[in-house]
Amino acid sequence: MEVMKMTAKEILNLGDWLRAEGYSGDKIIECIKVVKGRKKPNNND
Repeated sequence: MEVMKMTAKEILNLGDWLRAEGYSGDKIIECIKVVKGRKKPNNND
């Protein structure tokens, strides 16, 4: 698996985009944790 690094600016842009798509703050944090590999994806959503 390729290691992915995101800059703070990229994370902020992702958060802004997710909010514009209607995601709540909690879901945005969860998404970022999954992308960064700190949480396993929840396939029940």
